[in-house]
Parts: sequence; structure tokens; C-alpha cells
Amino acid sequence: VVSHDRYFLNQTTQSLLIFRKDGRMPQYYPFGYSHYRERMARNQGKDSPGRELAEQAMIAGLRAVPRGSSLTGGHISEESIYRDWRFQGLLEELEEARKGMEEWEKSLWTEAWYEEPGEREKATRQEEKAREKWTKACLNWYDTWLEWNETEG
Repeated sequence: VVSHDRYFLNQTTQSLLIFRKDGRMPQYYPFGYSHYRERMARNQGKDSPGRELAEQAMIAGLRAVPRGSSLTGGHISEESIYRDWRFQGLLEELEEARKGMEEWEKSLWTEAWYEEPGEREKATRQEEKAREKWTKACLNWYDTWLEWNETEG
């Protein structure tokens, strides 16, 4: 939902994607609009608390899991759990992009591609979309990998 109606946002959203005028990357805010406005008022308009709060919420959730329920007896660092969580989403994005490439390749081996007018153009558009999605997924993974390795090194 894209809206400037505060009441509507407060009633319909559970999380926000915040876009800034200064061109920075959008930030995910895992709580509702009212919470966001309260937090911004407390910070007096300082930088958005989105990423920090998302990370805090995830860590709080992880801490709520009883230690005995861990396969390793609770000896996994929060950093490694956070890293795995971030990369899991990126791997899912890569898998979805790979499936798009496979669908495009399968479309090339149909009789319709050779016989029906417009099928080649359709396949070309499908290829462009699939390659764009694959490239974006690879770049997202690489950017996250670089970010993670810069913080460790």
C-alpha cells in the first residue's frame, strides 16, 4: 500500500517500507505506523530507526527461544544467526531467479516458438526479465556478502 493517509496506514499496515527524499535505500520498519511516528517524535526527526529496530526485534525473538531447544545447546552467536537469516532470504531470491531462467529455457523447446507469430518476441521479453531478475539477485547477494565481510575484517 502506498499512501499518505495516516489513519489508513495505521489501520492497515503492520510494517513499513520507508522511502526518503534524499535518495537513500528504502528502510524496512517492522512495526506499525503509530509506533514509527512515536519513535520519530522521540528522536526528533533524526535518522530512521528502521534497520536498527528490525535487528533488535529479530535478536529479541531469538533470545526468547529456550537454550535447550537449540541443536548446538545454545552456543550459536547472535551474529552468525543474523548472518544466516539475511543470507537465507538472498538464497531464496536466487532460487526464484534460477527458476525463471529455467522456465525461459523450456519455452525455447516448444513447437509454438518456431511456428506461432509473436512467440519469439514473447520469449525474448521473458529472457530479459529472467536475466534482469538473476542479475539483481546475484548483485544483492554479493553486496550483502561484501557488507558482511567488511564488518568482520
